Amino acid sequence: MNETCVDDVTMVLQIDSYKSSCPEVESIVFSFVENAVSQDSRMAALLLRLHFHDCFGCDGSVLLDDTEDFVGEKTAPPNLNSPRGFEFIDAIKSELESVCPQTVSSADILATVARDSVVISGGPSWEVEMGRKDRLGASKEATENNIPGPNSTVPILVAKFQNVGLSFNHMIVLSGAHTLGMARCSTFAARLQGSNGPDISLQQLFSQTDGNSWLAQLDLVHPTTFDNQ
Repeated sequence: MNETCVDDVTMVLQIDSYKSSCPEVESIVFSFVENAVSQDSRMAALLLRLHFHDCFGCDGSVLLDDTEDFVGEKTAPPNLNSPRGFEFIDAIKSELESVCPQTVSSADILATVARDSVVISGGPSWEVEMGRKDRLGASKEATENNIPGPNSTVPILVAKFQNVGLSFNHMIVLSGAHTLGMARCSTFAARLQGSNGPDISLQQLFSQTDGNSWLAQLDLVHPTTFDNQ
């Protein structure tokens, strides 16, 4: 059991947090994820990535939209035109609200969706500790400063993970999530010229039609399987 804090509200995270208040939560979430991935295998990576973009806070704030009176996080530089699958989380939230009104937080939904995306893709399973509270506010500045970028150096990556209580080993293990999904060539264009000269394999990718907008598989062998290959 762990404790964390959002907007000065202490949260106790534990397994079976909704056992009495919403016992169907995990089966409902799993059913949605299973259906989404069966229709489009890329959804597993997209949903897993949503949790990463939320979890330099783990408070559901990545889901907040801009309004006339409120600044959300979706248009912060690390999130702008980057994370996808928001409408899918909205659909799960809507279903849970009909079954268990005002009970399950969006932050807990994101955490559970991430686990289920891994499981459905052939990866390991684990018990998701729940009890997160959704943040009522958002900070574009904090989002920009906290979320690691694709061109971050190793010292910057280590520092940003340490800032949220994660060690170097945690960072390495969590980076294994890149066994799924795709990336636009523009996100790693800076690596075309390596310290030992041009990277021929990357240059071959950039020779494809559309250049920077072209999508490259992160795992060329098993792009939709969560494995160690």
